[in-house]
Amino acid sequence: MRLSELKIGQKRIVESFEDSQMGGKLMTMGMLPGSLIELVRKASAGKTFYIKVNGYGMALRVSEASKIFLKEATVN
Repeated sequence: MRLSELKIGQKRIVESFEDSQMGGKLMTMGMLPGSLIELVRKASAGKTFYIKVNGYGMALRVSEASKIFLKEATVN
């Protein structure tokens, strides 16, 4: 699943990045593979996603969100 497909309130784990350059940028900002992501809200035009990454807020464009692959978050 891609981050751009998440519904508000859903949580998933970062699996990988489609674009290595963008992935490198996001990893320096704390979004590493294995990080927990929660979709907080989408902007009214739907072009911006507001997410929490390991508890920290971040905003992404839809073009960036579509290049982030997620997997199911398992709760132990």
